[in-house]
Amino acid sequence: RALFASVGLDVDRDIQMIIVPPHEQNQAFGENRVDALYAHTPFLERALVQQNAVILVNQSRGEVPELAGRQIHSLVTTRSFVSSKPEVLAALTKAILRAQRLVHADQKAAVDAILRALPGLDRLLVETIVSIYEPAIPLTPAVSIEGIEIANKLFPESHPPPDLSKVNLADYIAPQFAQQAVAGGGY
Repeated sequence: RALFASVGLDVDRDIQMIIVPPHEQNQAFGENRVDALYAHTPFLERALVQQNAVILVNQSRGEVPELAGRQIHSLVTTRSFVSSKPEVLAALTKAILRAQRLVHADQKAAVDAILRALPGLDRLLVETIVSIYEPAIPLTPAVSIEGIEIANKLFPESHPPPDLSKVNLADYIAPQFAQQAVAGGGY
């Protein structure tokens, strides 16, 4: 809805929108049961590489300001793990930072690293999605309360967002791990 509204269109008036289960998206597109997909990996790169799709709006490049820079994924754990194994979380956070820096500095090396870790993947599909997602990859592994609130507000229509109004989100963020990783320090 935000995507269409950003160009003056009304989803309810201008298109017929349906929710296609993820495992059926490429088949529905290939069989012309849908004219367009709003999709993420692995469906996006499959449509582009194997079904001759084209990107009309590159959300990863920030072409829709309302949807740009969203905090989508986070490393999560229990409080007891934070207390008992901070060195593991520090190492994981540093690894995420290294991956973020690699994808921005050298996409070929990033693709090679992904294929070493997951050798069964198709190189062309990985190259395609890395090139698309690179602009959207944050520069650091830092997360924020604001990022969580924005992501929750724009939660997919197929799953109602959780009510976080009574949750103190600061209780669930441990910014020290990202801060230490970026500073080059450790635990």
